[in-house]
Amino acid sequence: MSVVNEQDIISNIKETVLSTDGVSSLTENLTEQLSKSILGISSPNKGIKISKDKMGMVIDIFVSINYGENIPEISWNIQENVANALKTQFQLNISKIDIHVQGVTFKRKINERK
Repeated sequence: MSVVNEQDIISNIKETVLSTDGVSSLTENLTEQLSKSILGISSPNKGIKISKDKMGMVIDIFVSINYGENIPEISWNIQENVANALKTQFQLNISKIDIHVQGVTFKRKINERK
């Protein structure tokens, strides 16, 4: 098995999450928020944290969901989509994928902006 670049994994996760119906955006986790506000440093891995345990890769994904969506269903879909994408493309052992819903996004119609 070849060595996999972490940035390739993160890019794959971002693409997969953002293509999941109901997901508005990836959001910053607390560490990223503090780094940005105190140090002025933005993370290129916005909304994704990767670590490892004895069983494999642990992935934390921080998202905002569109208003009116079924949050548990969207979370489950993100988990399934990411696990399938990573196993298919990189043959990785995934220990767990945790979804952290950080907020809900309200879509405003153009006519309502007045």
